[in-house]
Amino acid sequence: MLFSAVKRTLLQNIVAIARSRNLTADQVAQRAAKHLDSMTEQWFAGEAPTIAYDDPLCRWAYMYAHAPAQANLFHNVLVEAVRQSRHFGRKLIQEEVSMVVFGGGPGTELLGLAKYYLGLTGREQVEVRIDIIDRFPSGSKTFHGSPMR
Repeated sequence: MLFSAVKRTLLQNIVAIARSRNLTADQVAQRAAKHLDSMTEQWFAGEAPTIAYDDPLCRWAYMYAHAPAQANLFHNVLVEAVRQSRHFGRKLIQEEVSMVVFGGGPGTELLGLAKYYLGLTGREQVEVRIDIIDRFPSGSKTFHGSPMR
């Protein structure tokens, strides 16, 4: 449910990007693929990457290609941490949760956290505070609130 909503939003964004740049959806997809290829090259070059996150199409490509996998990895870490520590599991549903994420501009950890809370069966409600610190200015943000229930 959560990831299908993200997918719908991303697919709607490709239409908006295409309109704003006077391109077809296929052309936008091809340019997004070029951004992803460039990202891969830069990540494996051994130096600090200079990825064009200021370009909405580059951010879109990143979200489309990486957000679901990263959110699922974070969700799996939460599930395993709860399995290993009942104290941690109680904290996630009984207290305010506070997280600081470095370099997580898209907020994939927040998606993974939301997926975790969607999987709970009770009427849990938790207050969440997430501070995301990212080199790219629009990636840094703070979220406060109860994302679920």
